[in-house]
Amino acid sequence: IGIPHCRSAHVTEPTLAFGRSAAGIDFGAADGPADLVFLIAAPAGADDAHLTILSALARQLMNGAFTDALRSADDAATAAALIRGDETPAEAAAAGGTGVTAAPEAAPSTAATPAAAS
Repeated sequence: IGIPHCRSAHVTEPTLAFGRSAAGIDFGAADGPADLVFLIAAPAGADDAHLTILSALARQLMNGAFTDALRSADDAATAAALIRGDETPAEAAAAGGTGVTAAPEAAPSTAATPAAAS
């Protein structure tokens, strides 16, 4: 799992993006290439927002069912629903990876705007 993150004057609102790679992306980590990648971008000086997103994401990533559900999500909408917390890993599995229970525009509790792609 890779979590590149930055703060920049060119970012206007805290944002979380997600991508998945079958081959993995080598960030040089001891545990090998990352198949799940999250990019956190926050405005310069938005330390609280940046840390809130990072800590909330880190808590979710400790849950094996969450990471398994992301790896098996059939579409971007399901991955986004999982990340936002609109869908649990169990709900995603029961729906076959395609059951979204909330509108894609719903804002996550971390004030980030996730973009998900398979």
